[in-house]
Amino acid sequence: MLAAMPERRSQILERELLEFAPDAVVGVDEHGEIKLVNSLTEAVFGYGRGELIGQPVEMLVPSGLHSGHVSHRDLYFESPRTRPMGAGLDLHARRKDGTEFPCEISLSTVATDAGMMALAAIRDITDRRRDRDDMRRAVKRLQAATEVAIAVGGETDLERVLEAIVERGRALVEARALIILLREGDELVVAATAAVAGGLDPKVGHLKFKVEEASEELLLGTFTGADLGRKETGRALIAPLLFRGQSLGLVVALDHVGDPGEFDDEHQRMLEAFAASAATGVATARSMAEERLQNTIDAAEQERGRWARELHDETLQSLAVLRMRLASALREESPDDLHETGQEAVEQIDDEIVKLRRLITELRPASLDTIGLEAALYALAQQHQQAGEIRIACDFELAREGGERPAALLETAVYRLVQEALNNVSKHSMAQQAELTVRELRGHIEVEVSDDGVGFEPNLVREGFGLVGMRERAALLGGTLSIDSTPGSGTKIQAEIPLSPPAEDP
Repeated sequence: MLAAMPERRSQILERELLEFAPDAVVGVDEHGEIKLVNSLTEAVFGYGRGELIGQPVEMLVPSGLHSGHVSHRDLYFESPRTRPMGAGLDLHARRKDGTEFPCEISLSTVATDAGMMALAAIRDITDRRRDRDDMRRAVKRLQAATEVAIAVGGETDLERVLEAIVERGRALVEARALIILLREGDELVVAATAAVAGGLDPKVGHLKFKVEEASEELLLGTFTGADLGRKETGRALIAPLLFRGQSLGLVVALDHVGDPGEFDDEHQRMLEAFAASAATGVATARSMAEERLQNTIDAAEQERGRWARELHDETLQSLAVLRMRLASALREESPDDLHETGQEAVEQIDDEIVKLRRLITELRPASLDTIGLEAALYALAQQHQQAGEIRIACDFELAREGGERPAALLETAVYRLVQEALNNVSKHSMAQQAELTVRELRGHIEVEVSDDGVGFEPNLVREGFGLVGMRERAALLGGTLSIDSTPGSGTKIQAEIPLSPPAEDP
């Protein structure tokens, strides 16, 4: 009669407490022998109850972890308490068919007539882990597209746009090489490449393909030196450059250099997200190149406006949608790791939205229309002053409210010249003080930006300073731009732009 008591109590415990538990529950004695399970355990692990009772609990642990689990089990029985198992670790359990699944395990103890018993509540978190990973991948794809948008948002030269995006694309999918082909008439032409050292034949840069003949097999076979069959498609990825339904070309990634050693579906999705954003930059740069042929800066400003709308209507809206999705997930009960992931994603997206809004403002200064040129220039100077350790003195003599303001085209050109000059002061000069002077007199506007910085040799300056674009902007309106600088003696940039554009001269 006494011998039957432990068994009867175990049965009562199993029936009244365990059968209604939301998780699989396994009871284990101090020797690691399974003494009881609930029905959900059978469903989760695929074993019948009779196959589990009396067996070592290590049969439910991945085979490579058996010895370590025995040690951890013994330690737990030395100091038993209610706690999560393996806090901070990725835990996995093993089903009858040998497959493994991610899980969370909570440990507690109960005293029985046969001694101390550990109860392990096991929850399969496969779906939750998949949702978390999906969110992480979505954030990464969107972040990659956003980085490209920011990188090329203020650039209008096609060659520089391609340089900005090709290396980013290669790093994004961890490819040995990345190739951008652009459509020119009925041909696909290699327009830009990026590769690890020695990773691509230099002759690739001169290749051209007829559009109607450029199959995937032909392209990949040409670039890799081998005819890629279906079984080898993990070696390369192709994504289209599409802008408003129009094909601009292709992006080709060759040979994944990370682990695993070939591309998967997620790499394909990341490359497609990258290509979508890159296509916008390419289309914008091409359009602006065409507009510049018409020798008018007004067309360039219109294109900048279109680029700003592209960012607002697509990138910002996508960020906002993702933010709502993650914020909704954070409101639900979820483990700390999922909460932390979601919170980080929301903060990241908030930062990207701020950056994109700032970019849109720089691309299309609405302040010119709302507060006028003088106030807009003063606000621009204040932004630079607040962002860096530099004092900027302003001296303006422009038409006041009620007077005759310069043409909108001229105001925009002056704003852009000052914007680029102050950018150079902030980024390159290491100056403590700067002076900004803008005057309207004798039929033209004079712009002068000087600083007490390190200076440079104008004849050796890199185009990255934006001086070429500044000269072109002034020249297109019939003006001039001069640069006075020597190393160690600061810099002075002066521009004169007529109030009437060349076409209106008598």
